[in-house]
Amino acid sequence: MAVAETSLVKKNHQIPRIINQKIAQKLIEKTSMTDIAHQLSISTSTVLRKFNDFRFKHDFSRLPEIMSWDVETVRGVTVSIGR
Repeated sequence: MAVAETSLVKKNHQIPRIINQKIAQKLIEKTSMTDIAHQLSISTSTVLRKFNDFRFKHDFSRLPEIMSWDVETVRGVTVSIGR
């Protein structure tokens, strides 16, 4: 079996590079995964796989000067949510 590689599709892949770029763009625009899948005629699993490829940087070197906390009791359990 031979596998072709073109400028449109990476070797051993089936989804064109332009579609991968469009998925990333729509994820950044905060479009829902099901909407992205429907608009690009791909599966939601494909969108989810692309989302999982994202790497998020966390910068803990500085924190905000003021932090607030919401404290709420739900069914006898105190829940704290930081903002």
